[in-house]
Amino acid sequence: MVGRTRTFLLCVALVVVSLVAACIQLRRVTGPKVGELLRIRPAGALVVADHRGETSLRFAVLGDSGTGGPEQLAVGDVLHERCAADGGCDFVLVTGDNIYRSGARSLEGPDAERALSAFEKQFEAPYRAFGRTDFWMVAGNHDWLRKGSIQSEISYSELSERWRMPALDYAVPQLPEWVAIQAVDTTLLTRGLETGQIERAREHLCAAPGWRLVFGHHPIYTPGGRHGRANGTFKEIEQALLERLIRRCDVDVYFAGHDHLQGHLRTPDFDQIVQGAGGGDLYAARQSWAFPPGSGVEVISATSAFGFAIVEVSPDELSFEFVDASAPTGRVIHRASLWRQPANR
Repeated sequence: MVGRTRTFLLCVALVVVSLVAACIQLRRVTGPKVGELLRIRPAGALVVADHRGETSLRFAVLGDSGTGGPEQLAVGDVLHERCAADGGCDFVLVTGDNIYRSGARSLEGPDAERALSAFEKQFEAPYRAFGRTDFWMVAGNHDWLRKGSIQSEISYSELSERWRMPALDYAVPQLPEWVAIQAVDTTLLTRGLETGQIERAREHLCAAPGWRLVFGHHPIYTPGGRHGRANGTFKEIEQALLERLIRRCDVDVYFAGHDHLQGHLRTPDFDQIVQGAGGGDLYAARQSWAFPPGSGVEVISATSAFGFAIVEVSPDELSFEFVDASAPTGRVIHRASLWRQPANR
C-alpha cells in the first residue's frame, strides 16, 4: 500500500512539474497579454465606402506614424496633397505603430479623456483633411505595449469617421472581386501565438480570383539596420507561418512597416513593400545585404525618407510609387509595376 501511495504521489508531482513548465514556456513565448487577448471584442458594424463596382483603385500605404509630431503632420499634409492631385485616394492602409509610444489608453473610465486626446493628436489632426476616407489599421508592436490598448484601437473604429480597425485581423470589405486585401497581426505571430488568423487569411486569399495583397507590421525581410538578423531576416521563427501563407496563396504583395524607412524587396514569389516612414524617427537603410543563400531576395529600393506609397491597381496591373514628403508637394523616389498572371491562379 505504501509503495502504491508513493508511486501515485510521484506521478502527481511529475504532472505538476510538467504543467508548471508548460505554463512558464507559454508565458515566455506568448508574453503577458494572453488573458487580454482572450477578452478582445471586435468592433460593431461599421459604415465603410463601397468599392465593389470599381474598375481601378488608388490607395496609399504608410506606417509607424502615430507620433503626433511635426513629421507626422508634414507627411499627412503631403499625403493629402498627392491624393487630391490625381482624383483622391480610395482608402489608406496603415501598417502599425498607430499610437506611440505605448499604445492607447482605455476609452472607458478615468482614462477616456486622455485616450481621446491621443487619438485626436496622433491620428485625427494629421489626416483630418481626408474627411470621410477609410484608414485601415493593423496593430504594431508599440500598440501592444499598454494593457487595453488594442481594445481601445478596435473600439475607436466606432467613434471615428476615418479610423477602421474592426478586429486584430480581417479582410478589407467592399472591394472589387478582382482584388483581395487581408490584414494580419504580426506581433502575435512573433510571440508564437496563433489565434486562427493564418487559417482565416488562407480561406480569404487562396480562393481569391484576382490580386492578393496582405498588410501587417513586421516585414519578412528587412532592408533596415535596426531590426532582424544581419542576413536581413527576422529571428522570430513564427514569421515562417506568414511567409508560408504568402507563398501558398500566391500573394502578390506584402505591405509592412516596423523599419522606419521606405523599401521595396523582391523575392522569386512575391514583392514586399516596407512603409514605416510615416512619422517615427527614421532608420538608416542598410548599405549592403546578405540574404540567406538561395532565397533569391533582392532589394530594389531602400531610402531613409519620411513619406508613403501611392498604389494604383486595376484587374491586370498594379503600380506604385514611393513619395519623399520632405518637399511640400512630395518627390517620387521610386516607381515600379507588376502585372497579374491569371495562369497562376
